[in-house]
Amino acid sequence: MHNPTDIIRLTADQLDGIACIRCSATDSPMIPAGTGERGQLFECSTHTAGCNLNLAKDSLSPAQRNGRACVSCGASGGILKPAGVLLDVKVVECETHIWERDAAANPPTWLTAPCPAWCTERHRAGDHPDDRQHVSVIHATDLLTGDFEDFGMPGKPQFRPISLLADLVQGYREAEPRVCLSDSATKGTCHYLTLAEAEEIAAHLLQLVAAGRGQSDPS
Repeated sequence: MHNPTDIIRLTADQLDGIACIRCSATDSPMIPAGTGERGQLFECSTHTAGCNLNLAKDSLSPAQRNGRACVSCGASGGILKPAGVLLDVKVVECETHIWERDAAANPPTWLTAPCPAWCTERHRAGDHPDDRQHVSVIHATDLLTGDFEDFGMPGKPQFRPISLLADLVQGYREAEPRVCLSDSATKGTCHYLTLAEAEEIAAHLLQLVAAGRGQSDPS
């Protein structure tokens, strides 16, 4: 059965049975594809995978029918947004599938090469030039011996340790990524290191750790 999310945004002609619910064509032989709010629906006979809106609706879980789970994957733990109407059922999608749909319709043409394997960024066609970069997962280490910072609201303090943060950042026109070192403090400073510089400071840190523990070999 065809993915329900591909057939929940029907035009007036599609709802009236004039146009194919898959491609909007009106000049091809049609086969029945279910019954909509205005009557019989059709799809072109050229589509090899049959699509039946009634079957698609019947396949929804109770959570998907009630708008509490993504119509594409059934996820319910994240942010859900309206995706359209499947016959008389209002359905929602998770942010991941909304982004995938938007990216397919408006691909980031400024991205001239595939993302590195470590990139977690969701690139969009309308990204500001300053935001056109690859970003990795952020690694954090709490600094428990330093001063804790108040992350709470005025009158409701909530003290937490400041975290040292490290991730990879690479502009879409740059040859290689850099390591970004920062902290979670409100006015934290960010330092960018080349891979060679990061490797050098990492070796120094391991030597210092080994010396502090009375070891001669960092390994």
